[in-house]
Formats: sequence, C-alpha cells, structure tokens
Amino acid sequence: MIRFPNAKINLGLRIISERDDGFHNIESVFYPINIFDILEVIKSNNQNKKITINYSNNFQTIKNDLCEKAYNLLDADFNLPPVNVYLHKNIPIGAGLGGGSSNAVSMLKILNSLFKLNLNLEQLLFYCKKLGSDCPFFLENKPAFVSGLGDKINSNISISLSEYKLLLISPTKFISTKKVFTSIKNKETLINNQIKSEYFIRLFNEKFINLWKENLKNDLELTTFSFIPELKKIKEKLYKMGAVYASMTGSGSSVYGLFLKHVDVDHDWRKEYNCFSFSLC
Repeated sequence: MIRFPNAKINLGLRIISERDDGFHNIESVFYPINIFDILEVIKSNNQNKKITINYSNNFQTIKNDLCEKAYNLLDADFNLPPVNVYLHKNIPIGAGLGGGSSNAVSMLKILNSLFKLNLNLEQLLFYCKKLGSDCPFFLENKPAFVSGLGDKINSNISISLSEYKLLLISPTKFISTKKVFTSIKNKETLINNQIKSEYFIRLFNEKFINLWKENLKNDLELTTFSFIPELKKIKEKLYKMGAVYASMTGSGSSVYGLFLKHVDVDHDWRKEYNCFSFSLC
C-alpha cells in the first residue's frame, strides 16, 4: 500500500508563552504544499524483525524515524504483523516542512487500512498526538490555525493561495528545533507584545495578503538567522524578486516566497540549495 505524504509551510509563527515543562505554546497557520515523499508498506514474512525501513534517494537511516514510532504505537495495542517499509524522501529533512510528521501520519493511515484496524478520526488523532506536535495537522491535511504545542488544530479557517505560486529555498544547513527554541532571542518582548489571537487570525483572508509583509511574522526567524545568516539574505532576495510575502517556515531552515503567478521566479538557486517552485492549491 502506497501513500504520498506532503509537506507544509507556516504562515506566521507566534511564541505565546513558555510552559512549565520548558516547551512553548505557539500560534500559527499551517498550509499544505505540493512536495511529496513516497511511502510504501508491505506485509513481511520476517518473524525476527517486526519492521524494516528501507530508504531511497541517497538517504541514510533516519535516527528516531517517526514511521517506526507510528508502527510501534499501533503494534503495542494491536500486535501487528511484520512489515517492510520503503520511504523515498523528497521533502528536505530539518527544513521546517513537517516531512517526518507527515510520513508518520501516512504510516498510521496505511496500517489502519492494511490491517483493517477500523480506527476512526478521533482514534487516529489520539495516536497522532502521541507521535509529535505537528502530526495532528496532517490527519486532515488542510489549512488550519494551530495552537498549543502545535497539537491543537482548528480547521475552520478559510484561506486559499491558489492565485499564487511558491518558491521554496531549502539550504543543506539546518539547526535542530530544540536548539532554536532553547535559544529564542527577545523572548520576553515577543510574549509581552502579542496582539490578540482573533486579530492574528483575521489576517488570513486573501484580501489582506498585501499586509502580511509588515504584520505576519515568524518569531523564530531572528534566532535561526543568527545561526544561519544566509537565510536572512535569501529572504531579502525573495522580496527583491517581487515576492508578495516571504518567510522562514517553522524553525527553519527553509525560506519561501509567495509570488503572483505572472512573476518570473527563474533563478540559479539550484546551484547552492534545494529549490522548489510550483503553484499553490
């Protein structure tokens, strides 16, 4: 059984508060985009190993693979048969695009169908929350206002970027999400200067996109840019090319620009970076 897990971008990302457990509550809008991995799961006759993951596209074994974690979660409750997993990675790793989380949720969906577990959306959501913060979004996989640790999803948001195309630049350099969050600059100022959530959500209307450049921020940019200064230069260049809006996604290291469809975004980015350009849905 095969699925095609897709990536996401963050439209804005706000640090709302620091939690007692050391993590942070955030607010953001997640938007699915058309970059896909390929995930195939096949029943196995290997009785000595319950799950074997094979990677293509020159990827080495991924440490703490969330696909394996997804299998183990369901295996603990349903004693699943052994499987072979084939994962072809197109979504860059450590890029703020949610590729690992998307893979994991696709793994849950495949296992649910392959072994006829009959889990409904509410039950799948239970396992998604155990997998990681971004995973609940990929269960319904449509534009959503995301809050808490990234695990609270409100899909009652109406925004379409179908009139735009996206240019996504993903450097090979990356920094762990944990390091970014533990190094947040101006944290106290960010938290104290928050506008109310309802005003933040109100920005997500097609007629307000021209206001995003000045009003829609990713609070993690300053920190990540301090570790990878070239990201700031990439963002500035996207605006010079005519982007309506440009931002880092997640904690980095990918940076994207939204362009009107008639704008030419051809550039020699591919000499240095992973680069994707496509129309949005």
